[in-house]
Amino acid sequence: MKAFKRVTALFLAAVFSLVFCSCNGVFGNDDALIIPPALFEEQEDIMRALRSSAGEKITLEYPRTGENRSAFLLADIDNDSENEAIAFYRQSSDDAVQDVIHINVLNNEVKNGWTSVCDIVGEAAGIDRVSIGNFSGQTEIIIGWELIKDREKTLVCYSLSNRSLIRDYTAAYVEFTVADFWAEKAGDELITLNYSASAENLALPTQHARLITKGVMGFEVTSTTPLDSRVTGYKSCTAGKYNENSIGYFLDGTLDAATVNTQILTVSSQGKLQNPLLTSENKTADDNIHKSTLLTQDMNGDGIYEVPHQVAVTGYEEVPESERIYKTVWKQLDGTGLVKSSVMYINTALGIRVLIPERLDGNITLKPIMAQNELVFYEFSGRLETSDNPLFSIRVSEKELYEWEEGYEILVSNEYTVVTVKLHDSENDLCPTWQVLFDMIEIM
Repeated sequence: MKAFKRVTALFLAAVFSLVFCSCNGVFGNDDALIIPPALFEEQEDIMRALRSSAGEKITLEYPRTGENRSAFLLADIDNDSENEAIAFYRQSSDDAVQDVIHINVLNNEVKNGWTSVCDIVGEAAGIDRVSIGNFSGQTEIIIGWELIKDREKTLVCYSLSNRSLIRDYTAAYVEFTVADFWAEKAGDELITLNYSASAENLALPTQHARLITKGVMGFEVTSTTPLDSRVTGYKSCTAGKYNENSIGYFLDGTLDAATVNTQILTVSSQGKLQNPLLTSENKTADDNIHKSTLLTQDMNGDGIYEVPHQVAVTGYEEVPESERIYKTVWKQLDGTGLVKSSVMYINTALGIRVLIPERLDGNITLKPIMAQNELVFYEFSGRLETSDNPLFSIRVSEKELYEWEEGYEILVSNEYTVVTVKLHDSENDLCPTWQVLFDMIEIM
């Protein structure tokens, strides 16, 4: 039920982010909005109720980061199986705009329709992000405010009680997330990244992470772990599965302008926050450094997040950097290390990616013919120069310009692209079958 409510809240929040994508559209030219007809009447009712409560001269406010970017969030925050609407706005007048953002909670009552339940003043003039968490049956709105003290922002956990928003907990953070990290305990937990108090005066202060849980005495920090001391900021922070049953917090941290590393925070069955990729020197291994454009993601849509690393295609290890071709090695967390899960050659110019089966990785190489939008894969003979036995070719064409050519057969296509394949040496054990090629090649 918890998962269903969260999915419902996120879906409706995404819908509202489209519906309320423009303040000018909401308060001015409504015809400019493209609104799903089924939601139009409800949207108008919520806006009418908000105006009735807060006044006509208001400006909607939007979280700057995170999954919930709308000025409105729909979620069941009082656990009555019905969604409330949470609105973020600020009061405005003809000559000035008040700085502090307000939070208005609206309920859809049977007799009166959408009405305001409560309205409180927030903590700052900007919202960093908004999340919803379920802590042992209690739903909390977690708002990251852009209220900065000693380089850290401020988060506040709110619950709805007796038609009032209650501030249950306040904490500082650099980054934060909420998810069910501790599978042994009911509900969600918070993880925050924080500067270490002992390093406040350093030019590059160290950081640590905190696990925050909610018990009978309220929220408390129950465990901490150090973070890589070299990281100066974060390109991406994502909560997601690192295997089929466990959720971690993936941190792609900036080392310099060109490179990042990845840390994965996990929670043990005893509730201890861990950073398994960190060495005794409080840094990750040297082979866990990759380009800043390569960020952790769920590469194949199976729900498990993987870390990408670029490696030279077989045979290209010693060629000049300007001529080097790279493949992407995807890695998953396994114990205290990252292990290879799959290998891909990704060509963004052609718009395809080619999964390299394990039995072929290291035994084949490729030589692009970009003038023909073609990739030719060869049996690797030990050196790139002597690898002259072609196995198969992949050619990419725009659908409108596609012309059949003898020897090339269509493998896959979509509305815009046609991918054809030619088998040069089908008797060779390294030459994939058509079915294997179909599984290997994907149009991006």
